[in-house]
Amino acid sequence: MASLFLLFLVNPFWVATVRATLMTGGIQEIEINTDIKNKMAFVIEEINKNEPSDKYVVSKITSVTEQVVEGSLYRFAFEACYTNNEECSADIKTCNVELWVRGWLADEASKKIKNFKCDSTSTTVI
Repeated sequence: MASLFLLFLVNPFWVATVRATLMTGGIQEIEINTDIKNKMAFVIEEINKNEPSDKYVVSKITSVTEQVVEGSLYRFAFEACYTNNEECSADIKTCNVELWVRGWLADEASKKIKNFKCDSTSTTVI
């Protein structure tokens, strides 16, 4: 116990870092794993339900953050295109979307998509 106390005295920066990573409501960058890819697939599927012919296709997830706020608020930054096939061949846009997950609610109400936006400029893939 004394050595732990001494560690806190010697390195107060470490204590501040630990507090920042455990803070409720704090935003943390998270790893892009299978669970995150499944959440992104859900988001795109829901967005595409309202599209008449062309669909959004994700070419790359660039970053994801998580914030604990009455559930988890995920903020995705990704590259996508709007196309009528399954692959992005041109006009890649940078997009952002938020997914609010509240697991204790019934299935339909447990996930809510917020603030979906793609930039107006695009990058052509050659």
